[in-house]
Amino acid sequence: MNVAEPYICIPGVPNFRDIGGYPITSDKNKQVRRNVVFRSALPRHILDDGSERAKNKLQTLGINQVFDLRSENEFLEVRAYDWRKWLWSEMHRVSAPVFRPEEYNADLLADQYMESGCGPEGFAQTFTKILESASHPENKARPFAQILELLSQPPTQPMLIHCDLGMDRTAVICALVLSLCGVSDEDVAKDYHQSEMELAAHLEKLAAEFRSHSVFKYVRGTADDAKTLFSLREDNMLRFLESLRKKHGSIAQCIKDHKLLDDEGISRLKNNMIVDAATNQSTAIIGTRQPDKTYTDRKSTRIVALRSSGEVAIIHVKVGDYYKLPGGGIEANESHSDAALREVKEETGAVVALHGDYFATTEEFRFHLHQMSYCYLADVLDDAGEPCLTDEELADGFTCHWMDTYKAMEMMVAAAPTTEFGCFIKERDTYVLAVAAKIIEARQG
Repeated sequence: MNVAEPYICIPGVPNFRDIGGYPITSDKNKQVRRNVVFRSALPRHILDDGSERAKNKLQTLGINQVFDLRSENEFLEVRAYDWRKWLWSEMHRVSAPVFRPEEYNADLLADQYMESGCGPEGFAQTFTKILESASHPENKARPFAQILELLSQPPTQPMLIHCDLGMDRTAVICALVLSLCGVSDEDVAKDYHQSEMELAAHLEKLAAEFRSHSVFKYVRGTADDAKTLFSLREDNMLRFLESLRKKHGSIAQCIKDHKLLDDEGISRLKNNMIVDAATNQSTAIIGTRQPDKTYTDRKSTRIVALRSSGEVAIIHVKVGDYYKLPGGGIEANESHSDAALREVKEETGAVVALHGDYFATTEEFRFHLHQMSYCYLADVLDDAGEPCLTDEELADGFTCHWMDTYKAMEMMVAAAPTTEFGCFIKERDTYVLAVAAKIIEARQG
Protein backbone atom coordinates (compact mmCIF):
# COMPACT_ATOMS: atom_id res chain seq x y z
CA MET A 1 0.00 0.00 0.00
CA ASN A 2 1.45 3.36 -0.99
CA VAL A 3 0.52 5.91 1.63
CA ALA A 4 2.23 9.25 2.25
CA GLU A 5 4.20 9.01 5.48
CA PRO A 6 5.65 12.51 5.82
CA TYR A 7 7.33 12.56 9.20
CA ILE A 8 10.95 11.39 9.41
CA CYS A 9 12.74 11.53 12.75
CA ILE A 10 16.16 13.20 12.38
CA PRO A 11 17.85 13.96 15.73
CA GLY A 12 18.37 17.72 16.03
CA VAL A 13 16.22 18.58 13.00
CA PRO A 14 12.60 19.37 13.97
CA ASN A 15 9.67 19.22 11.56
CA PHE A 16 11.55 17.09 9.02
CA ARG A 17 9.45 15.39 6.36
CA ASP A 18 9.14 14.37 2.72
CA ILE A 19 6.57 16.31 0.68
CA GLY A 20 6.27 13.44 -1.80
CA GLY A 21 3.53 10.83 -1.93
CA TYR A 22 0.54 13.12 -2.44
CA PRO A 23 -1.87 12.02 -5.19
CA ILE A 24 -2.29 14.02 -8.39
CA THR A 25 -5.87 15.27 -8.70
CA SER A 26 -6.18 14.56 -12.42
CA ASP A 27 -4.83 10.99 -12.14
CA LYS A 28 -5.09 9.05 -8.89
CA ASN A 29 -2.56 6.53 -10.22
CA LYS A 30 0.09 9.27 -10.12
CA GLN A 31 1.84 10.84 -7.14
CA VAL A 32 4.45 13.44 -6.32
CA ARG A 33 7.85 11.76 -6.39
CA ARG A 34 9.11 10.79 -2.97
CA ASN A 35 12.67 11.19 -1.66
CA VAL A 36 13.36 14.41 -3.59
CA VAL A 37 12.03 17.41 -1.63
CA PHE A 38 12.44 17.32 2.13
CA ARG A 39 11.41 20.20 4.36
CA SER A 40 12.30 21.01 7.96
CA ALA A 41 12.85 23.60 10.63
CA LEU A 42 16.32 24.99 11.30
CA PRO A 43 18.73 22.16 12.23
CA ARG A 44 19.33 23.80 15.62
CA HIS A 45 20.76 20.86 17.50
CA ILE A 46 22.45 18.91 14.73
CA LEU A 47 25.72 18.96 16.71
CA ASP A 48 24.16 17.76 19.97
CA ASP A 49 24.45 14.17 21.18
CA GLY A 50 23.24 11.87 18.45
CA SER A 51 24.52 14.10 15.65
CA GLU A 52 26.28 11.17 14.00
CA ARG A 53 22.94 9.38 13.75
CA ALA A 54 21.44 12.53 12.25
CA LYS A 55 24.24 12.88 9.72
CA ASN A 56 24.02 9.19 8.80
CA LYS A 57 20.27 9.50 8.27
CA LEU A 58 20.65 12.55 6.04
CA GLN A 59 23.32 10.77 4.04
CA THR A 60 21.07 7.72 3.72
CA LEU A 61 18.38 9.96 2.23
CA GLY A 62 20.94 11.15 -0.34
CA ILE A 63 20.42 14.86 0.35
CA ASN A 64 23.09 16.90 -1.43
CA GLN A 65 21.55 20.40 -1.47
CA VAL A 66 20.36 22.38 1.56
CA PHE A 67 18.44 25.58 0.83
CA ASP A 68 18.50 27.94 3.82
CA LEU A 69 15.71 30.51 3.33
CA ARG A 70 16.63 32.64 6.34
CA SER A 71 17.85 36.20 5.88
CA GLU A 72 21.48 37.12 6.38
CA ASN A 73 20.48 39.32 9.35
CA GLU A 74 18.68 36.37 10.89
CA PHE A 75 21.59 34.02 10.37
CA LEU A 76 24.09 36.40 11.94
CA GLU A 77 21.85 37.23 14.89
CA VAL A 78 21.03 33.62 15.74
CA ARG A 79 24.01 31.42 14.93
CA ALA A 80 22.25 28.40 16.32
CA TYR A 81 24.31 25.86 14.43
CA ASP A 82 27.54 25.70 12.51
CA TRP A 83 26.52 24.25 9.16
CA ARG A 84 30.15 23.83 8.14
CA LYS A 85 30.58 21.09 10.73
CA TRP A 86 27.60 18.96 9.78
CA LEU A 87 27.77 19.17 6.00
CA TRP A 88 29.88 16.59 4.23
CA SER A 89 31.70 16.68 0.92
CA GLU A 90 28.66 15.64 -1.14
CA MET A 91 26.33 18.21 0.46
CA HIS A 92 26.14 21.84 -0.60
CA ARG A 93 24.48 24.58 1.49
CA VAL A 94 22.77 27.28 -0.54
CA SER A 95 22.11 30.59 1.18
CA ALA A 96 18.77 31.53 -0.38
CA PRO A 97 17.23 34.31 1.73
CA VAL A 98 13.62 35.11 0.97
CA PHE A 99 13.98 38.63 2.37
CA ARG A 100 16.71 41.07 1.43
CA PRO A 101 18.53 42.66 4.42
CA GLU A 102 16.52 45.87 4.12
CA GLU A 103 13.25 43.87 3.97
CA TYR A 104 13.83 41.52 6.87
CA ASN A 105 11.37 42.15 9.70
CA ALA A 106 11.59 40.12 12.89
CA ASP A 107 8.13 41.43 13.82
CA LEU A 108 6.38 40.23 10.66
CA LEU A 109 3.82 38.23 12.64
CA ALA A 110 3.15 41.18 14.96
CA ASP A 111 2.56 43.43 11.94
CA GLN A 112 0.23 40.82 10.47
CA TYR A 113 -1.76 40.72 13.71
CA MET A 114 -1.91 44.52 13.88
CA GLU A 115 -3.17 44.81 10.30
CA SER A 116 -5.40 41.77 9.89
CA GLY A 117 -5.90 40.05 13.23
CA CYS A 118 -5.38 36.31 13.45
CA GLY A 119 -7.68 35.15 10.65
CA PRO A 120 -6.76 33.30 7.43
CA GLU A 121 -6.73 36.54 5.42
CA GLY A 122 -3.77 37.83 7.41
CA PHE A 123 -1.81 34.64 6.77
CA ALA A 124 -2.66 34.78 3.05
CA GLN A 125 -1.26 38.33 2.92
CA THR A 126 1.90 37.28 4.77
CA PHE A 127 2.42 34.34 2.41
CA THR A 128 1.93 36.68 -0.54
CA LYS A 129 4.62 39.01 0.84
CA ILE A 130 6.94 36.03 1.11
CA LEU A 131 6.30 35.07 -2.53
CA GLU A 132 6.77 38.65 -3.75
CA SER A 133 10.01 39.10 -1.79
CA ALA A 134 11.39 35.77 -2.97
CA SER A 135 10.71 36.71 -6.61
CA HIS A 136 11.61 40.41 -6.42
CA PRO A 137 13.99 41.45 -9.24
CA GLU A 138 16.42 42.90 -6.69
CA ASN A 139 16.61 39.67 -4.72
CA LYS A 140 19.80 38.32 -6.26
CA ALA A 141 19.54 35.06 -4.29
CA ARG A 142 16.45 34.07 -6.37
CA PRO A 143 15.50 31.51 -3.68
CA PHE A 144 12.30 30.09 -5.16
CA ALA A 145 13.57 30.28 -8.75
CA GLN A 146 16.72 28.34 -7.76
CA ILE A 147 14.68 25.56 -6.17
CA LEU A 148 12.16 25.28 -9.00
CA GLU A 149 14.87 25.36 -11.67
CA LEU A 150 16.76 22.56 -9.92
CA LEU A 151 13.61 20.44 -9.75
CA SER A 152 13.05 21.01 -13.48
CA GLN A 153 16.48 19.65 -14.40
CA PRO A 154 16.91 15.85 -14.54
CA PRO A 155 18.11 13.87 -12.77
CA THR A 156 16.23 14.99 -9.69
CA GLN A 157 18.54 15.16 -6.68
CA PRO A 158 17.26 15.07 -3.07
CA MET A 159 17.20 18.50 -1.41
CA LEU A 160 16.33 19.92 2.00
CA ILE A 161 14.52 23.26 2.31
CA HIS A 162 14.34 25.03 5.65
CA CYS A 163 13.82 28.43 7.26
CA ASP A 164 13.50 28.85 11.03
CA LEU A 165 10.56 26.65 12.01
CA GLY A 166 9.65 25.54 8.49
CA MET A 167 6.12 26.92 8.73
CA ASP A 168 5.98 30.06 6.56
CA ARG A 169 8.75 30.61 3.97
CA THR A 170 9.31 26.87 3.60
CA ALA A 171 5.54 26.34 3.52
CA VAL A 172 5.11 28.74 0.60
CA ILE A 173 7.70 27.18 -1.72
CA CYS A 174 6.53 23.65 -0.87
CA ALA A 175 2.93 24.68 -1.58
CA LEU A 176 4.00 26.02 -4.99
CA VAL A 177 5.82 22.78 -5.86
CA LEU A 178 2.88 20.60 -4.83
CA SER A 179 0.34 22.81 -6.59
CA LEU A 180 2.39 22.88 -9.80
CA CYS A 181 2.38 19.09 -9.76
CA GLY A 182 -1.42 19.05 -9.56
CA VAL A 183 -1.95 18.19 -5.88
CA SER A 184 -5.34 19.33 -4.58
CA ASP A 185 -5.52 22.48 -2.47
CA GLU A 186 -6.88 20.36 0.37
CA ASP A 187 -3.80 18.12 0.38
CA VAL A 188 -1.46 21.11 0.09
CA ALA A 189 -3.21 22.59 3.12
CA LYS A 190 -2.87 19.29 4.99
CA ASP A 191 0.87 19.30 4.34
CA TYR A 192 1.05 22.83 5.77
CA HIS A 193 -1.02 21.81 8.82
CA GLN A 194 1.29 18.83 9.43
CA SER A 195 3.85 21.24 10.89
CA GLU A 196 1.48 22.05 13.74
CA MET A 197 1.62 18.45 14.93
CA GLU A 198 5.37 18.24 14.64
CA LEU A 199 6.07 21.65 16.21
CA ALA A 200 3.39 21.53 18.92
CA ALA A 201 5.78 22.11 21.83
CA HIS A 202 7.56 24.99 20.02
CA LEU A 203 4.32 26.67 18.96
CA GLU A 204 2.82 26.56 22.44
CA LYS A 205 5.92 28.27 23.83
CA LEU A 206 5.94 30.89 21.06
CA ALA A 207 2.27 31.68 21.64
CA ALA A 208 2.96 32.26 25.33
CA GLU A 209 5.92 34.54 24.52
CA PHE A 210 3.91 36.51 21.96
CA ARG A 211 1.38 37.50 24.61
CA SER A 212 4.01 39.80 26.13
CA HIS A 213 4.72 41.54 22.78
CA SER A 214 4.00 45.30 22.85
CA VAL A 215 1.73 45.10 19.78
CA PHE A 216 -0.27 42.28 21.32
CA LYS A 217 -0.75 44.28 24.52
CA TYR A 218 -1.58 47.46 22.61
CA VAL A 219 -4.51 45.87 20.79
CA ARG A 220 -5.52 43.94 23.91
CA GLY A 221 -5.16 40.55 22.29
CA THR A 222 -6.53 37.49 24.02
CA ALA A 223 -4.87 34.20 24.88
CA ASP A 224 -7.01 32.56 22.18
CA ASP A 225 -5.70 35.09 19.63
CA ALA A 226 -2.11 34.16 20.47
CA LYS A 227 -2.91 30.46 20.22
CA THR A 228 -4.63 30.98 16.84
CA LEU A 229 -1.66 32.93 15.46
CA PHE A 230 0.54 29.92 16.12
CA SER A 231 -1.99 27.37 14.89
CA LEU A 232 -1.23 26.26 11.35
CA ARG A 233 -4.84 25.95 10.24
CA GLU A 234 -5.56 24.53 6.82
CA ASP A 235 -7.73 27.59 6.07
CA ASN A 236 -4.59 29.78 6.11
CA MET A 237 -3.09 27.93 3.16
CA LEU A 238 -6.41 27.50 1.37
CA ARG A 239 -7.00 31.25 1.47
CA PHE A 240 -3.49 31.90 0.10
CA LEU A 241 -3.94 29.50 -2.83
CA GLU A 242 -7.38 30.97 -3.52
CA SER A 243 -5.90 34.47 -3.64
CA LEU A 244 -3.21 33.38 -6.11
CA ARG A 245 -5.77 31.87 -8.46
CA LYS A 246 -7.99 34.93 -8.18
CA LYS A 247 -5.11 37.20 -9.16
CA HIS A 248 -3.27 35.04 -11.72
CA GLY A 249 -5.86 32.52 -12.94
CA SER A 250 -3.76 29.48 -11.99
CA ILE A 251 -0.71 28.52 -9.94
CA ALA A 252 1.24 27.86 -13.15
CA GLN A 253 0.46 31.37 -14.39
CA CYS A 254 1.47 32.76 -11.00
CA ILE A 255 4.84 31.03 -11.35
CA LYS A 256 5.28 32.52 -14.82
CA ASP A 257 4.14 35.99 -13.75
CA HIS A 258 6.76 35.99 -11.01
CA LYS A 259 9.36 34.78 -13.54
CA LEU A 260 10.21 31.70 -11.51
CA LEU A 261 9.81 29.26 -14.42
CA ASP A 262 8.54 29.44 -17.99
CA ASP A 263 6.18 26.95 -19.68
CA GLU A 264 9.01 24.65 -20.69
CA GLY A 265 10.44 24.66 -17.16
CA ILE A 266 7.04 23.89 -15.64
CA SER A 267 6.61 20.98 -18.05
CA ARG A 268 10.04 19.58 -17.16
CA LEU A 269 9.33 19.92 -13.44
CA LYS A 270 6.12 17.95 -13.83
CA ASN A 271 7.88 15.24 -15.82
CA ASN A 272 10.50 14.94 -13.08
CA MET A 273 8.21 15.15 -10.07
CA ILE A 274 5.10 13.17 -11.11
CA VAL A 275 5.50 9.38 -11.06
CA ASP A 276 3.43 6.19 -10.97
CA ALA A 277 2.01 5.58 -7.50
CA ALA A 278 2.77 1.86 -7.71
CA THR A 279 6.52 2.45 -7.94
CA ASN A 280 6.75 5.50 -5.68
CA GLN A 281 8.46 3.90 -2.71
CA SER A 282 9.59 5.71 0.43
CA THR A 283 12.79 5.28 2.42
CA ALA A 284 12.13 3.58 5.77
CA ILE A 285 15.55 2.61 7.06
CA ILE A 286 16.41 3.29 10.69
CA GLY A 287 20.12 3.40 11.47
CA THR A 288 22.96 2.69 9.08
CA ARG A 289 24.54 -0.64 8.15
CA GLN A 290 28.18 -0.61 9.22
CA PRO A 291 30.37 -2.72 6.92
CA ASP A 292 32.64 -3.80 9.78
CA LYS A 293 29.78 -5.15 11.92
CA THR A 294 28.13 -8.56 12.05
CA TYR A 295 24.36 -8.37 12.47
CA THR A 296 21.82 -10.80 13.89
CA ASP A 297 18.63 -10.95 11.83
CA ARG A 298 15.29 -10.56 13.64
CA LYS A 299 11.68 -10.17 12.53
CA SER A 300 9.08 -8.32 14.55
CA THR A 301 5.67 -6.67 14.43
CA ARG A 302 4.33 -3.19 15.26
CA ILE A 303 0.64 -2.59 15.85
CA VAL A 304 -1.45 0.58 15.74
CA ALA A 305 -4.45 -0.54 17.80
CA LEU A 306 -7.46 1.69 17.16
CA ARG A 307 -10.54 2.01 19.37
CA SER A 308 -13.91 2.81 17.80
CA SER A 309 -13.66 6.18 19.59
CA GLY A 310 -10.57 7.01 17.51
CA GLU A 311 -7.96 6.49 20.24
CA VAL A 312 -4.77 4.52 19.66
CA ALA A 313 -2.50 2.76 22.15
CA ILE A 314 1.01 3.98 22.82
CA ILE A 315 3.31 2.78 25.56
CA HIS A 316 5.50 5.03 27.66
CA VAL A 317 8.80 3.47 28.67
CA LYS A 318 10.14 5.04 31.85
CA VAL A 319 13.71 3.79 31.37
CA GLY A 320 14.85 5.98 28.48
CA ASP A 321 11.75 8.20 28.64
CA TYR A 322 10.23 7.49 25.22
CA TYR A 323 6.98 6.25 23.68
CA LYS A 324 6.56 3.16 21.56
CA LEU A 325 3.84 1.28 19.72
CA PRO A 326 2.80 -2.17 20.90
CA GLY A 327 4.89 -4.85 19.24
CA GLY A 328 7.81 -7.21 19.54
CA GLY A 329 9.65 -10.17 18.10
CA ILE A 330 8.05 -12.92 16.02
CA GLU A 331 8.58 -16.26 17.70
CA ALA A 332 9.63 -19.47 15.95
CA ASN A 333 6.80 -21.07 13.93
CA GLU A 334 4.61 -18.01 14.52
CA SER A 335 3.04 -16.05 11.66
CA HIS A 336 3.40 -12.29 11.40
CA SER A 337 -0.30 -11.78 12.08
CA ASP A 338 -0.40 -14.15 15.07
CA ALA A 339 2.60 -12.36 16.56
CA ALA A 340 0.84 -9.01 16.12
CA LEU A 341 -2.30 -10.25 17.91
CA ARG A 342 -0.24 -11.71 20.75
CA GLU A 343 1.99 -8.66 21.23
CA VAL A 344 -0.84 -6.14 21.38
CA LYS A 345 -2.72 -8.27 23.95
CA GLU A 346 0.40 -8.72 26.09
CA GLU A 347 1.33 -5.03 26.11
CA THR A 348 -2.13 -3.41 26.22
CA GLY A 349 -4.55 -6.11 27.38
CA ALA A 350 -6.70 -5.50 24.30
CA VAL A 351 -8.14 -8.10 21.95
CA VAL A 352 -7.95 -6.81 18.38
CA ALA A 353 -8.76 -7.76 14.80
CA LEU A 354 -6.15 -6.89 12.19
CA HIS A 355 -7.30 -4.53 9.47
CA GLY A 356 -5.94 -6.37 6.44
CA ASP A 357 -2.30 -7.15 5.70
CA TYR A 358 0.63 -5.14 7.06
CA PHE A 359 0.63 -1.56 5.73
CA ALA A 360 4.32 -0.75 6.12
CA THR A 361 7.68 -2.24 6.95
CA THR A 362 10.75 -0.77 8.57
CA GLU A 363 14.33 -1.97 8.42
CA GLU A 364 16.61 -1.25 11.37
CA PHE A 365 20.34 -1.45 11.91
CA ARG A 366 20.55 -1.08 15.66
CA PHE A 367 23.77 -1.97 17.47
CA HIS A 368 24.38 -5.57 16.24
CA LEU A 369 20.74 -6.20 15.30
CA HIS A 370 19.25 -6.15 11.81
CA GLN A 371 15.49 -6.07 12.31
CA MET A 372 12.55 -6.06 9.92
CA SER A 373 9.26 -4.87 11.43
CA TYR A 374 5.88 -5.63 9.85
CA CYS A 375 3.34 -2.97 10.79
CA TYR A 376 -0.38 -3.60 11.19
CA LEU A 377 -3.47 -1.51 11.80
CA ALA A 378 -5.92 -3.24 14.16
CA ASP A 379 -9.46 -2.56 15.39
CA VAL A 380 -9.98 -3.03 19.13
CA LEU A 381 -12.71 -5.57 19.93
CA ASP A 382 -12.30 -5.68 23.71
CA ASP A 383 -9.99 -3.55 25.86
CA ALA A 384 -11.15 -4.72 29.30
CA GLY A 385 -8.12 -6.95 29.82
CA GLU A 386 -4.91 -6.14 31.67
CA PRO A 387 -1.42 -6.12 30.12
CA CYS A 388 0.72 -9.22 30.73
CA LEU A 389 4.24 -7.77 30.80
CA THR A 390 7.55 -9.60 31.11
CA ASP A 391 9.84 -8.95 34.07
CA GLU A 392 12.08 -6.86 31.79
CA GLU A 393 9.14 -4.75 30.59
CA LEU A 394 7.98 -4.21 34.17
CA ALA A 395 11.50 -3.15 35.17
CA ASP A 396 11.62 -0.72 32.23
CA GLY A 397 8.34 0.85 33.40
CA PHE A 398 5.95 0.06 30.52
CA THR A 399 2.61 1.89 30.87
CA CYS A 400 -0.09 1.85 28.20
CA HIS A 401 -1.96 5.04 27.28
CA TRP A 402 -4.92 5.54 24.93
CA MET A 403 -5.24 8.87 23.12
CA ASP A 404 -6.33 10.26 19.77
CA THR A 405 -3.91 9.80 16.91
CA TYR A 406 -2.99 13.49 16.75
CA LYS A 407 -2.11 13.60 20.46
CA ALA A 408 -0.22 10.30 20.28
CA MET A 409 1.90 11.63 17.43
CA GLU A 410 2.50 14.85 19.32
CA MET A 411 3.67 12.94 22.41
CA MET A 412 5.99 10.72 20.40
CA VAL A 413 7.53 13.63 18.51
CA ALA A 414 7.99 15.75 21.64
CA ALA A 415 9.69 12.95 23.60
CA ALA A 416 13.41 13.38 24.23
CA PRO A 417 14.79 9.87 24.82
CA THR A 418 17.69 9.65 27.24
CA THR A 419 19.16 6.52 25.66
CA GLU A 420 20.38 5.68 22.18
CA PHE A 421 18.00 2.72 22.16
CA GLY A 422 15.10 5.08 22.85
CA CYS A 423 16.19 7.30 19.94
CA PHE A 424 16.00 4.33 17.57
CA ILE A 425 12.52 3.41 18.81
CA LYS A 426 11.28 7.01 18.50
CA GLU A 427 12.50 7.24 14.90
CA ARG A 428 10.90 3.94 13.94
CA ASP A 429 7.54 4.30 15.67
CA THR A 430 6.88 7.94 14.74
CA TYR A 431 7.34 6.84 11.14
CA VAL A 432 4.91 3.93 11.57
CA LEU A 433 2.28 6.03 13.34
CA ALA A 434 2.49 8.73 10.64
CA VAL A 435 1.76 6.12 7.97
CA ALA A 436 -1.12 4.72 10.00
CA ALA A 437 -2.55 8.19 10.62
CA LYS A 438 -3.00 8.65 6.86
CA ILE A 439 -4.86 5.34 6.59
CA ILE A 440 -7.03 6.16 9.60
CA GLU A 441 -7.84 9.57 8.13
CA ALA A 442 -8.82 7.99 4.81
CA ARG A 443 -11.07 5.45 6.59
CA GLN A 444 -12.82 8.15 8.58
CA GLY A 445 -13.04 10.62 5.71
